[in-house]
Amino acid sequence: MENYRVIDIDKWSRKELYELYTEKWTTCCHTLNVELDVTRLVQFVKARKIKLAAALLWLVTDELNRQSNFRMTLTDGELREWSAIHPMYPVLNADKNITFHCVRYDEDFRKFYAAYLDDREKNVGKTGAFASEMPVNSFSVSIVASVPFVSCSFDLKNPKGYYQPMVFIGKYFPRGDSLIAVCSLTVNHAVADGYHAGEFFRGLQAGIDSFGDKYADD
Repeated sequence: MENYRVIDIDKWSRKELYELYTEKWTTCCHTLNVELDVTRLVQFVKARKIKLAAALLWLVTDELNRQSNFRMTLTDGELREWSAIHPMYPVLNADKNITFHCVRYDEDFRKFYAAYLDDREKNVGKTGAFASEMPVNSFSVSIVASVPFVSCSFDLKNPKGYYQPMVFIGKYFPRGDSLIAVCSLTVNHAVADGYHAGEFFRGLQAGIDSFGDKYADD
């Protein structure tokens, strides 16, 4: 059973902002696009024959889980802060459509990677929208390995009450001696501000830079 706590909005430090973006002003989502230097990460995973997509999924999820603002859902009329959120990511299926898969987050990349490989093997050939039941506390993350985009935005038609972050990462491309990938983060302003997005990108770049050092002995 997943752990969460119900936010008492009247006692929440964000109460005024939350009500501003849910009751008084129009529901607002904001998207930030940031260039990431993935040079060291790409070199490391290629040398170790680790799937880059899995490493990026874990790095994004690990960083999002560091801030409670990204672990919110509105479920059964309750504003919930979950102990962890899990990545829901699309896989191109045999019908040339996407099927969403989900891997449970683990603080240890080794365990996460094993679960990722197991899911891909177990659910190979799955079609339809979902390969398995998606947990309530999942968030959408896509790695578009074929498109080195420079910007991305979401036009959410009904974002009210949808508080999970949405992440897009494009194909990396060379710039001088570096490899660059653009990462897009979309969040609902009711639960997260530009500050939280900035902290996410700062931490994500740091995680990317240190990933090889952390798992060098594997």
